[in-house]
Amino acid sequence: MMFPSSISLLRLAVRGGLECERLSARGLFSRRAFSISSLKREEEIKKETVQNQEKRELPRLSREEYEKFRDEYYYKKNHVNKETAINYSVSLALLFLALSFASVPIYRAICKRTGWGGTPITDKTKFTSDKMVPVDTDKRIRVQFTAETSSMLPWKFIPQQREVYVIPGETALAFYKAKNRSNKDITGMATYSVTPDNVAPYFNKIQCFCFEEQRLNAGEEVDMPLFFFIDPEFATDPSMRNIDDIVLHYTFFRATHDKDEDKILSDAREKMSKANEEASKAAVQQN
Repeated sequence: MMFPSSISLLRLAVRGGLECERLSARGLFSRRAFSISSLKREEEIKKETVQNQEKRELPRLSREEYEKFRDEYYYKKNHVNKETAINYSVSLALLFLALSFASVPIYRAICKRTGWGGTPITDKTKFTSDKMVPVDTDKRIRVQFTAETSSMLPWKFIPQQREVYVIPGETALAFYKAKNRSNKDITGMATYSVTPDNVAPYFNKIQCFCFEEQRLNAGEEVDMPLFFFIDPEFATDPSMRNIDDIVLHYTFFRATHDKDEDKILSDAREKMSKANEEASKAAVQQN
């Protein structure tokens, strides 16, 4: 006869055995499934490895072929680099050339309009009637005139008067004299400046020979007029209070294209003389 407690323990033991069998069966199935999947994965990896190796296989080259391909590669690379460097160099050269030609007229235009760099203003919009009215003041300003010429220009260039006294708003007329001392026609161009520099915005030129080509024949002498006035606002500017003297300086240079023309003419003369000599020699030989 078995007691209830013993029966319950037996049931538990039997149930536990069944559970163990179930668990062991599940584990066995899962291990088999894992092994099958791992085998499949290994086969796939092997196939991929073989395919990659087949793709990576390159045709075998001889040493001569390898060196030939290598030389061609470096030649093309260096050629491209050289072309790029040449293109950049040419572009920079053209840019600087354009700036060199454009900088001079741009600088002159700015200086003429603003009076920057000691350049008198030549903007005609400032030459209104109200600007050219003398200021009622006892203070007169002395304007001195100076001149010089470039060593490449065989001219005599001097002011006809050393100085004039003007009142702000009063117009004044002065003259410079230029003479071509050479035996050929020459073209020149004048630049100018005002000292002190801060006076330039108030120094207005109505008529001037500056920044315009002046061509003088051999031995020719001319008078060049200068018509100007000082802005009336000069008298009311506190920074101009202690300025009593102004210096207007001109410098004459030889025009660049004039040099080129002389070179062309000299070359043409040399060629003509050589041609004449050859023709005379040929005539002598024929005789």
